[in-house]
Amino acid sequence: MRKILLLSISFLFCVVISPAQEKNSTTITDAYQKYFELPRETIFLHLNKSTYLLGEEIWFKGYIYDRQSDTPATKTSNIHIGIYDDKGNQINKKLFLGFNGYTRGNIEVDSTFASGEYYIKASTNWMRNFTEDDSFVQKIRIINLETPKPKVEIGQYDLQLLPEGGHLIKGIRNTVGFKLIDQKGFGVAIEKGVLLDKDENTLLEFKSNSFGMGKFITPTLNDQEYKVVATLLNGETVEASLSGIRSRGIGISVNNLAKENVIISLNTNDLTLQEVADQQFQLLIHKNGEYSNIPVQFKTDRKNTLISLKRENLFKGINTVTLFNEKGDPILERMFFNNHEIEHPDVSVTRAAVDEDSLSIKFRIDSKGKSLQNFSVSVLPEGTGSYDHQDNILSAFLLKPYLRGHVENAAYYFRDMDRKKEYDLDILLLTQGWSRYNWDQIFSHSPKPLFEFRNGITLKGRFNEKKIDEYEEFFIFPSGSTGSKKVELSGPQFEVVNLFPQDKDTLRIALINKKRDLIKPKLSVNLVGEPGTDRISHLYESPFYRLNAPSVPDGFLQASITELDEVVLSEKKKEKKDPDARGNQRVDYVDQDFVRRFYYVTQYIESRGYAVRENPTNGRVFINVRSPRTINGTTQPAFFLNGILSFDFDILYKLPSSSIEKIIVDQNGYGGGLRGANGVIKIWLRTTPLITGNEKAKLPFFEMPIEHGFSEHKKFYTPKYQTYLDSNFRDYGVIHWASDVIPDENGEAVIKIVNTKLNNISFFIEGMGKDGSIFSSVKTLSIE
Repeated sequence: MRKILLLSISFLFCVVISPAQEKNSTTITDAYQKYFELPRETIFLHLNKSTYLLGEEIWFKGYIYDRQSDTPATKTSNIHIGIYDDKGNQINKKLFLGFNGYTRGNIEVDSTFASGEYYIKASTNWMRNFTEDDSFVQKIRIINLETPKPKVEIGQYDLQLLPEGGHLIKGIRNTVGFKLIDQKGFGVAIEKGVLLDKDENTLLEFKSNSFGMGKFITPTLNDQEYKVVATLLNGETVEASLSGIRSRGIGISVNNLAKENVIISLNTNDLTLQEVADQQFQLLIHKNGEYSNIPVQFKTDRKNTLISLKRENLFKGINTVTLFNEKGDPILERMFFNNHEIEHPDVSVTRAAVDEDSLSIKFRIDSKGKSLQNFSVSVLPEGTGSYDHQDNILSAFLLKPYLRGHVENAAYYFRDMDRKKEYDLDILLLTQGWSRYNWDQIFSHSPKPLFEFRNGITLKGRFNEKKIDEYEEFFIFPSGSTGSKKVELSGPQFEVVNLFPQDKDTLRIALINKKRDLIKPKLSVNLVGEPGTDRISHLYESPFYRLNAPSVPDGFLQASITELDEVVLSEKKKEKKDPDARGNQRVDYVDQDFVRRFYYVTQYIESRGYAVRENPTNGRVFINVRSPRTINGTTQPAFFLNGILSFDFDILYKLPSSSIEKIIVDQNGYGGGLRGANGVIKIWLRTTPLITGNEKAKLPFFEMPIEHGFSEHKKFYTPKYQTYLDSNFRDYGVIHWASDVIPDENGEAVIKIVNTKLNNISFFIEGMGKDGSIFSSVKTLSIE
């Protein structure tokens, strides 16, 4: 059972509290709670830019949020991120690893991308349980050598009149929201609007905000025809009829501007009062499965019912108010935003140090953000034309999950909030009308957990061995750096969950017989399919069409690797150091001579001074220094397999040395951390067979290529440009991208970026803490 929010309510005028009909009240609230019983995930991708050039990388940081607990969503590890064309068709999709509510990665903009607009989409398997699409979708622009010019279209306008609550009621004053949009769905500002009666008399005047939205309160309406005429900034006029006036009904008006209270007014006329005077209505205030249910009964001598709600007792963020009639049918709805005690950490950006080639930048999170765990930063030239995202993490988590359709520049409402933006946000919610959750759906189709939280990839298969009873276990070990796993065998069929192989890796499988030998098996095996090709069904326009066709000179973005002419050097070549070696560590590469001297890996380890003991009854391997070096008496060295710390040596039991690529045995323990006090052993399994003359050595495992594994997390590199000082770099250049900036206990963190010699640079920051605190900030820093 979810917590039910109890509201402190003061009734102004005439709300009569009486026992609600249990059937209607229980049916509504039970259905509502059941519909939101399953947790809901929301994803936000922080992209380093919105416009990309051929040859660049789309760098991103993903934040996954649990809307019920308002904390990072940690149950899902598999995050699907794909690129889609302007028709919503999938071009490619990759799998990225989510951990503790975060993911990160990059997608290359290669020569297969033509100039144009694309979508990037992020989703999880769990999201497939719900009718409402909770995937993240963001539009981006890609510039290839050939850039199409934007189409010149004649302006077409749609003036929408949207009564608050959904209905116009005869005989009372009505609040009407309005919005004027163009053929692309973007708002067009109204310089002056008028409401006219049938005789063309002006009843009132109004104007819109910059998004073409606003509201006005009508005089008392009757049966005549009304119309609205809007005059645009360019002098054009647009008309719309104010029609659909009902002789009976109930309207709603929400005053969300008071500091401590929200006032809800339920309005009706005499005809309606005669019919509903003895009926019991239910006013439900709800969010994410929690609610307050207020019984309301109208009195025959009052057309207005006012309800005052204390902000401290309302939900933080979006609140939805729905009025149900005596039959339990929803008859009107209105959303409003409660900003009470919503505080987002702020960040300051200062220059810490300046070098010839680099800058050290310090970030400081204020006291409200001390629990902040992780944030990402895109560093671009001031005035960049490449960062035009419509959302930030605040709008993605606090607003969009509750609204239908696309919201123009949703980030605007949560950047440097003030009274004007609070008013504009309330106008947006008024014109949105009903929330994205359909009550017919709530009453009849509660979500069921048909699609699980996915954590890794599942391997299913069958060993085709005649004497399978001779084997008790089998090993699975990727050729990459994702660790190994020993699995008990209970029959020919098997299923292994929670594997995390990298894309294009090779998965190796070997049976273990009772002598503890590794045996190459005969088997049929496959990876349980992740969701395949999909498409984006709800497309939307972007503001890119308002921009001029970009012109980027050839060679502006240089190749990341510069080829040099061949030079013959007289000096002796310096031997290249193995990147996996620390200090003066010795790296032994396994060749045929090595195999002849040390058939098993454990023989070589023993030759380097360690005591090795193997137990043939259970296949256990124990490796120890010959005399303790630590206070607690531990004698085991640190052991790394393919770069991953392992906590036992069992995989080394009778492992032929021909199965490994290279080995480091270092009793000094460089790179072993605290466990390295007794030395360190590092082994890399072979990715290509060892050649014996003209024949390949027989490797004791079955190999399975991984086609759709987890994408590798690459380190950001700064692209090379012809110059940092022209307008092209200002518009399209990238200075730095940091996906994981983690402040210390004082809320401070320092990153190092390239010194472009620009006077001013901008920082686009998005972050989320382990407690669910979120923030978004844009800062500009002078480097002079």
